[in-house]
Amino acid sequence: KIPGVSKKILGVFNLRGTILTLVEVNQMLGLPGAHINEESMIIITASGDQNLGILVDKVLDLVSVDESDIQLPTRDMTPNLVEFIIGSFEKEGVGTIHLLNFKKLMAPQNFIFSENI
Repeated sequence: KIPGVSKKILGVFNLRGTILTLVEVNQMLGLPGAHINEESMIIITASGDQNLGILVDKVLDLVSVDESDIQLPTRDMTPNLVEFIIGSFEKEGVGTIHLLNFKKLMAPQNFIFSENI
């Protein structure tokens, strides 16, 4: 943990000699806060020269998506969710899967100190 930073930043960790920031995006998406348990995982993202770890509840699968199957975000989604979604697609047996816009999600302005400290 790092004192005095936004609650969205859980802390930092060392991954094979590289120090990465661990972020919790649930709050940004208007979802309940993450609860770390045995199914929790960290997804490493890379955008330009910025690498971050994102805490997720669990990883169910890795899938390839045909671009023609992606649907634009709909108005029935919460505003926080629509802001960070590129689109969605349906997967048989799973349901709707939302595709996050990591560049927008990880933009520095989303981590400016605020009332969330």
